[in-house]
Amino acid sequence: MSSLLFDVVDRKQLARLRSDSLRHRVQASTTGEEIIMSVLDPTLDPVQFRIETDLPEGSNKKVSILSRTDRVVAAVQVIKSGGENNLHSHRHLDGVWTVLAGRAKFYGPGDVIMADLGPFEGILIPRGVQYWFESGDESQVLVIHQVEASDIAMLSIQDIIKDRINHEAPKESLKSTLVASGAGE
Repeated sequence: MSSLLFDVVDRKQLARLRSDSLRHRVQASTTGEEIIMSVLDPTLDPVQFRIETDLPEGSNKKVSILSRTDRVVAAVQVIKSGGENNLHSHRHLDGVWTVLAGRAKFYGPGDVIMADLGPFEGILIPRGVQYWFESGDESQVLVIHQVEASDIAMLSIQDIIKDRINHEAPKESLKSTLVASGAGE
């Protein structure tokens, strides 16, 4: 029976993780390229959120983590021209992407186009699939909703970041801001 429970997280474990991470709420890199405003803790409680689409001055991209459990992450990315990412995949995350505003182009290896999406269109990217995407219209800001589901427990944002496999070097021109807010903040 214990082999079935090796990565199950209960409410007490989440409460302990949440209290342990309170002292790490505000972090910022020394380069200013990426700002982590707070750490988002996993929860097993309902979380209400609001999507903010403002883009910080000087930033090409903002990733707002809206809510998460140990298995699911919901986020919104706001991207203008130059906010594209690099060819990558995820070991354990299946992603569903839905365009809310603007256009998005998703590419596979060799820059083969996988999808050209407008508002209220989306794509499923299963774990292991190599992809990258960009804003598909330089005259519009792309607002895209992202939901990632994991086949293993991911207890920290670092676990999610480590799940990513880069197949090309990250774009040097990318200036992004990551915004995360926890339940009850």
